[in-house]
Amino acid sequence: MENSTGTYEWEYYYDYIEPVIVDESKLKYHKYSVIIIFWISLSGLVGFLFLTLNLMSHMVSNKCLFETFFSSWVTLVQMI
Repeated sequence: MENSTGTYEWEYYYDYIEPVIVDESKLKYHKYSVIIIFWISLSGLVGFLFLTLNLMSHMVSNKCLFETFFSSWVTLVQMI
């Protein structure tokens, strides 16, 4: 159909597209197993990142604590 401006307008009717028929009994996996595996993997990744960042922060704080202790020990030894 042509408009008064001379351009064409296309309309798509998705109601005419038939949905794909799937027999659930022939599926190899349960239909929600992929979603469950995705969320478990995502939570594992978040847990791993949390533990990694937690360990990194403890290493930095222990290093600062060690340097503070070591510098005070060196000054104590120099006084003797």
